Amino acid sequence: MKKSLLAPILCILFALPVIIHAQEPASCDFNYGTYTEYTPVPVTSSSPAIGLIGGKIYLTGGYDWRDYENLYTPDHLQVYDPETDSWDTTGARLPVPRAIYGGGDMALDGKLYAIGGLDWVNLGGEDWQMVPHAGVDVYDPQSDTWELKANLPVPIGGKAVCSLNDKLYVTGGMSTDQVLINSLFCYDPGTDQWTELSSMEAPRLFHVSVTLNGKIYVMGGVATKNFNIATNTCEVYDPELDQWSSIAPLPMTSVFGAAGVVDGEIYLFGGSPTGPGDPVRKAYKYNPEMDAWIEIDDMEYATKEHVLVPVGRSIYIFGVQSDDSGFVNAYKISDIHLNAMIPDDTIHENAIVMDISEYFSHVDGGEITYSVCLDDPDILEASIEGSMLTITGLLIGNAEVSVLAASGEDKMGDVLKVNVESPTGIDGMCEIPKSLLIYPNPTRGMVTLAYSIRSQGTVRLEVHDILGRRVADPLNEFQAPGEYEYQLNLGDLEPGIYFCYLIMANERVTFKLEVEH
Repeated sequence: MKKSLLAPILCILFALPVIIHAQEPASCDFNYGTYTEYTPVPVTSSSPAIGLIGGKIYLTGGYDWRDYENLYTPDHLQVYDPETDSWDTTGARLPVPRAIYGGGDMALDGKLYAIGGLDWVNLGGEDWQMVPHAGVDVYDPQSDTWELKANLPVPIGGKAVCSLNDKLYVTGGMSTDQVLINSLFCYDPGTDQWTELSSMEAPRLFHVSVTLNGKIYVMGGVATKNFNIATNTCEVYDPELDQWSSIAPLPMTSVFGAAGVVDGEIYLFGGSPTGPGDPVRKAYKYNPEMDAWIEIDDMEYATKEHVLVPVGRSIYIFGVQSDDSGFVNAYKISDIHLNAMIPDDTIHENAIVMDISEYFSHVDGGEITYSVCLDDPDILEASIEGSMLTITGLLIGNAEVSVLAASGEDKMGDVLKVNVESPTGIDGMCEIPKSLLIYPNPTRGMVTLAYSIRSQGTVRLEVHDILGRRVADPLNEFQAPGEYEYQLNLGDLEPGIYFCYLIMANERVTFKLEVEH
C-alpha cells in the first residue's frame, strides 16, 4: 500500500522538493516522500527502545496503552528485516519490561541499549503511577543474551538517548517523585561508567534528541510537572566546550515526537502539542546552517509515542498511535531527496548543461522517466532531454532545480536537488549588492541595514518568519547606485528567528535576524 502526502509546500529557502509525475517544468508543488506500510509489529508497543544493527531494526520494551485497566509492558525482542519485510521474535527477552522512552537510535557498537525507562504501577482501575527506572540492559545479537550494566546515576524515565563518538548521552527526563530534570549524563561502554556533564538550560520530559555534525540537539518536551504545559524550545550541546546554547524553536510545542537525521538535516515527525494531547500529523525539518525549522508536508498518520530510525535516505517508523485508525505498526517514508552542486565543466556561456544519470544509478525497475521542478519559474528555466538537464535564465544568489527520476509501474524513484549558485556565467545575471551590514543582531526592535549597490534599479526588502510567511515588506523603491542605510523596526514581531531578503532585479541577499524582547 503506497500513499503520497498531499499538502503543498513553500519554495526557495522554505522548500523541500517532493514528487509528482509530470514531463514539463513546473513550480515546486511535488509531494514530499512516499509512505509504504509494512508487516505490522507482532507485539504492539509505544515508546520501545529502537536500534539499527547490521541492517536490521531491533525493538524491545514499550507499553500498550489501549486498555488502561490492563496496561501491558511487553518484554519481547522484535527484529525487523527491511530486505524481507519480516519479523523475528525468537530472541532473548528484555529482563525487566518497561516503557523505555528513548526516542531515537539506541544502538552502539553492534548492541542494543535499554536505558532507564518508566515502570507503570496500577493504583486501581485506570489510575496509574509512572515510576522511573535506573537499570541499563544491553543486548548482544551475536550471543542472543542480555547483560546488566552500570545503573544510571539516578532513576530516569521519559528521557532522550543518542550516541556520539562511541558514547551514549541521556538528556532530561523525570526522576524520583516525578521531578523533571535538565541533566546530561554520558555513558562510556569501555569503562562501564556514567559521567554527569553540563545541564541543559531547562528541564524537559518526553522530548527527542539527535546527533549532527558532532553536536547533540534536543527538541521540545514537557516543560513542567503539569503535563499540559509543553515547550517548543530547542538546544544544542557542544561536547568539546561542554556547553549548551539555544537554537531556533520549533514552530509548535511538541511532546512524544520522534526525530532522525538524513542528509545533514534533522527531521521531526508527529507528537502532540501537550502531554495528554491528541497526536498530530505535523512534520518539520531543521537546517543547521539556516538555524531554522521548515514545515514540510503533513504525515500520512497522526502519531505520538512512536520511534523511528533512518536507513539510508528512508525513515522507518514503528509503534504509531493514530487518531483515526488505531495502531499503524510499521511504515517507511522514502524518496528523501539527493543533493548536487553544479560541476565547473557543466557551465557554458548561456546555460548549464549536465548529465544527471549518475545520481540515479540506484533507481531500477525499468525505463527511467525524468521530471523537472523549479523553485522560481520566473527566474530560471529548465528542461530535460534524455538524462541531460539544461538550466537557463536569470539567476539569484542561489536557487534550486529539482529533478525526479522514476521507473516501474508504481513510478518509484528519487529526487535530486541541484543547487545553482552564482557566479555561473548564465547570461543576464544582474549586479547584486556587494556590501551588506546588519546591526544590532540580535535586536530588540530597531535594526540598521547598511548596503551599497552598483547599478540602478528597484530595491525591495522582505521579512519572513521561519515558516516562510512574509510578515513585513518595508522597502520597495527605485534607487540609484550608491551607499544606503535603512532603519527597520521589528518591534511588533514576536521574539524568534526571521529571514530578510534584500532584492534587486532578480537577485537577492538573504540574512538571518533574531528578535528579542
